Amino acid sequence: MKVPKMAQIPSPPTLEDALANLPSFRDALDAHAMIVVTDLSGRICDINDRLLEVSGYTREELIGSTHAIMISSRQDRSFYEQLWKTISADRIWRGTLCNRAKSGHLYWLATTIGPLFDAKGRKVGYVGLRTDITREKLGHLLLEHQQRLHARLHQGALLSSLIGELLAEIEEIRPELRLAVMRINTRGRLTTLATPRMPAGYLDAVEGVSVAESGLANARAVRERRAVFLCDGEGCQAHADRMDPDAARLMREHAEAGAWWSFPIQGSEDEGLGTLDVFVRDARMPDEVECYLLETLAASLVVAIFHKRSIELYRRYMADMETLSLQREGVLRTIGHEMRTPLNHILGFADLLVRDVEDPQLRDWALFIRDAGRNLMSKVEKSENFLSTKPQGASRKIDLVDYLKERLCEWDARGEREIVFVAHDEPLCVRMSRADLDRAVDYLLENVERHTPEETKVSLSLGRRGGEALIELSDDGPGAKQGDRGVGGLIRETSDISDSREGLGLGLAAARHLIQRNGGRMMAGTSAEDGFTVLIRLPLIEELGAEDAERKDESAFMPAGPVRQDQD
Repeated sequence: MKVPKMAQIPSPPTLEDALANLPSFRDALDAHAMIVVTDLSGRICDINDRLLEVSGYTREELIGSTHAIMISSRQDRSFYEQLWKTISADRIWRGTLCNRAKSGHLYWLATTIGPLFDAKGRKVGYVGLRTDITREKLGHLLLEHQQRLHARLHQGALLSSLIGELLAEIEEIRPELRLAVMRINTRGRLTTLATPRMPAGYLDAVEGVSVAESGLANARAVRERRAVFLCDGEGCQAHADRMDPDAARLMREHAEAGAWWSFPIQGSEDEGLGTLDVFVRDARMPDEVECYLLETLAASLVVAIFHKRSIELYRRYMADMETLSLQREGVLRTIGHEMRTPLNHILGFADLLVRDVEDPQLRDWALFIRDAGRNLMSKVEKSENFLSTKPQGASRKIDLVDYLKERLCEWDARGEREIVFVAHDEPLCVRMSRADLDRAVDYLLENVERHTPEETKVSLSLGRRGGEALIELSDDGPGAKQGDRGVGGLIRETSDISDSREGLGLGLAAARHLIQRNGGRMMAGTSAEDGFTVLIRLPLIEELGAEDAERKDESAFMPAGPVRQDQD
């Protein structure tokens, strides 16, 4: 029985195999990279066709010259001195070169340069490998411009000025292009938004052109929602769009251009925002890099225009809210004034009754009326804290440790119940209105005084979590019943005129408003086991804007067990 021969499986090719077949290796390298060989003085001795294609120079123009013929002003003398210092020391230099082509446009090359030695080991020159990364660089440039543009729009800069600066930057990179951004007004007509150096004759000719009726490239680009390419030359007419007579006359007489490219700035399928118009002196179609650049630019303009719209809408909204706030403030001030006048009358006559009436029952009723009036007057005064969303007076640096110690000393001096204070020794500084902080703490302490049983233990804790200071005021009492106490204000209602209990919560609501308008947060919660807790969070000065990795934990001290938040 014959044993069949095993098929011979060729081994995978290696780098040595590729180098052994130098013609194929050279073809593959030529297709991908630009190769430059120079002598020891830096003069070009040999180059491949790929560099000629990208730079636009002929072989005769480059051989014997230095790289100075191609360098741009984007990289200064010290940059090239460092490059030369590296390769002169027989080390490999890697970096990005920004060169200028013969036509004037810029292109970027990822470059590696190293020494070249002969068979005897003597250094005879340098060899450089370069890869064209122009598309990537242009993408990064447009992204950086877009980020700066958005930031400056928030600072109040004009959209037209910012777009003009961006177009000027593009024209510096591609000086053979002349750019203009046209927008569509509410009547469906074209008007100029920004242009660095488009001829005035062109701008006059297209100003007010109807998008629905005109045969110009930009009007067609908006209607057809695609890029339109007009070319006044035989070499590109096979790929260009049909030339309108008006467009041809405008190109010749006003723009002195051989080609007109128009890219739509399309907000949505049904909303054309404008066009990006490009004039080129030569009659040609855009190359691959130009198409990428201009399409990406048109897309970034859409984002910029919508960003500007959103800022305008936000500013109008804030202006409307400010107007409503002023109107509300006026109404509340009027209500407060109208309530104070009759309350003062009630309090005055109640004092007279308490002083002059001899009947014990009538005197008790007068005392009840006077106390209720004083309580109502206190609530009117507290409600005035809601008149403004802005802090009262200038914000100042406050060390909460020292501040709370001082307030508790004042509390103890009045002979009030003991409040246990727990805090670290390190300073915890915030920036806020001292007047607002004083009133907020007054309301919290008043809440303790009025609504906490005598036998209840009260503690005040101060700590930090991430970039925030946390103030916790808590008691170990029975806690507030559902619907009886909350930050949201008075919830409990009664129709019994003999019920002398005060409403609970307006002081807490006023305190929360004072804390919030200074950039902080305040919460109140109850637990069936651990009483009532008020938690205040204020941003620390040294870490304003820092992310709090533990923001999900609403308290550094909140008691264990189920806690019900009456109002967030």
